[in-house]
Amino acid sequence: MAAAEEAPAPVDRFDLNSKRVQDAFEDWGSKTTIGIVAGMIFGGLKEGRASAHWQPFLPSQAGSSTWNERQRVWRNVWEQRFVRVAGGTVSGGAKLGFFTSMYCGLQHALAIYRDVDDAFNTAIAASATAATLGLVLPGSLRWRLRTSSLGIVLGAVAGLPIGYIQTSLNKKAEELMKNAPSPSS
Repeated sequence: MAAAEEAPAPVDRFDLNSKRVQDAFEDWGSKTTIGIVAGMIFGGLKEGRASAHWQPFLPSQAGSSTWNERQRVWRNVWEQRFVRVAGGTVSGGAKLGFFTSMYCGLQHALAIYRDVDDAFNTAIAASATAATLGLVLPGSLRWRLRTSSLGIVLGAVAGLPIGYIQTSLNKKAEELMKNAPSPSS
């Protein structure tokens, strides 16, 4: 018994050097970046719109207030507005970026772990993300658990058809790419 037969090494689905994991990581990164930027735009616009209607007490233009006082008050108003819009931009980007990152990461991790890319990956990722959103909303623990369980159901109900459409479109795109003429001809 000079050389014992060795069993083939098990396939590591999460091998960081595999093409599939690298492609999933690249796709996750680009979608997370888009989510962060979209959240920043939305948060900034929301706070900018809200602060445009907010007018603090301003001294009247006539009589008792000096020009320097009016300038100081207007500078303070614009500083407060800028701080509010900047805070909304950062907060909105962090919130939407986190949930986009979680959803896309779960979807890719499930596709790699299950070794199949189907509608169930989307439904499970949507359910987990909606449940997490329900847990981070303000309120009592009972209210959070209730909204979390509702998020699980709504995530699955919304995620399954979206996943089916996404899977169908991906298959159709792959089919069109196979049938496309090569650029050299």
